[in-house]
Amino acid sequence: MAAKTATPSIPRRLASMLYECLLVLALLFVASFAVIGMVGDLRTPGARLLYQAYLGLVTACYFVWFWLHGGQTLPMKTWRFKLVSADGTAPSVKQAVVRFLVALPGIGLFGIGLWWALFDRDQQFLHDRIAKTKLIVPSPKSQVPSPKSQVPSPKSRKSVPGTIFFPPTASSLPPRPEKPWSGKPR
Repeated sequence: MAAKTATPSIPRRLASMLYECLLVLALLFVASFAVIGMVGDLRTPGARLLYQAYLGLVTACYFVWFWLHGGQTLPMKTWRFKLVSADGTAPSVKQAVVRFLVALPGIGLFGIGLWWALFDRDQQFLHDRIAKTKLIVPSPKSQVPSPKSQVPSPKSRKSVPGTIFFPPTASSLPPRPEKPWSGKPR
């Protein structure tokens, strides 16, 4: 049995979903430019249906890709929670696809899949229950280390091949001596 993990609060997940909507909207704008530039007219029913299916596929690929590669989209990283299987392992392809396909009608039908969390014993959304996944707050040790901890010291920069040179920041330089202002420009 997996250890008990914290579940992100419902307002936190809803805020993440709002952020997610903005990112997906931007993604769909970019994806649309390519198609509309090549096809041009989308007034025929067949072309419009293909275009909508294409946008659905782009959205599905976005979510499934990020859920399978780290369990987090950018908003999920920002709000510090991730998707895992019910047993605490990384979600499978089947779970990610089922979660996406069930979330669409669950959110679209007056948000019934979101309202579900108010009555669920673990406060999970309906699409998480059906896909056998859950959202958790990862422990601090599993978070990405800060960039400062990855910057090599000046001595190790020369001796480690393949490291990237980071120019010194203002905080790493010695303080400048202060001269009293004489009222004249330098």
